[in-house]
Amino acid sequence: MANERSYIVKLESGEEFGPVEQEVLVRYAETGRINYQTKVRSVLVPRWEKAVNLPFLKAILQSQLEQALLSEKLSLWGRIMRRATLKVDATASTGSLVQVKAENFERAKLLPRILAALFDLLLLFAGSLLLTTFCYVLLKMQILTSYNAAYVLLLLCFAWLLGYYILLITLQVQTPGQKFWGIFLVRLSGEKFYYGRVFCYTLLLLLFGVFTPFHILISPSGRSWQEILTGTKMVKTKLADNRKIR
Repeated sequence: MANERSYIVKLESGEEFGPVEQEVLVRYAETGRINYQTKVRSVLVPRWEKAVNLPFLKAILQSQLEQALLSEKLSLWGRIMRRATLKVDATASTGSLVQVKAENFERAKLLPRILAALFDLLLLFAGSLLLTTFCYVLLKMQILTSYNAAYVLLLLCFAWLLGYYILLITLQVQTPGQKFWGIFLVRLSGEKFYYGRVFCYTLLLLLFGVFTPFHILISPSGRSWQEILTGTKMVKTKLADNRKIR
């Protein structure tokens, strides 16, 4: 039965060693010889897993996972290509970054959510002012007329609002306001975000966003209507202590 507690370790360099016992793996994790990305498998099961997914290592390596979250930097084109080629694992993930599950995070409090929304509204307002100036210039140049200028401006502002949330949440995981206040959106299932779900979330946000504080207070789950209807949850960026997970 000792083999059930013995593991083979595969480092990022490709080097393999073992078998080693669980207690040895715990010591390796504590001393930094292995990290959350190190591949580990039981001697009885020929399937590699990340060390952080093993229950007896999770408490030690979870802090490394927290530091890695949102730290990966890719160009916009790189993120789009990653989405297009589906290079992210099918298991739990937040956007296109580190593998995590929704229950690993504490629910975001009401105040940070309100402040993040106000921060984003300021950026949206600033962008709308620029678009208004742009349409005014086109009107003065007689490219637009007094009949269609308002419609063009309305269309541009709507596209700006949708693009702001859809692209930022899908590609960057957070909006600037959410990033500043340390919150972000995850799927309850832990699966990847796609444009369609964020599009629906954004439309529902336009309809119910102003009522979000009220929804959070009366909802048993502490989630807004747009979260409930799209199967999402606004959480703190910091990973939760297992004893505090709700």
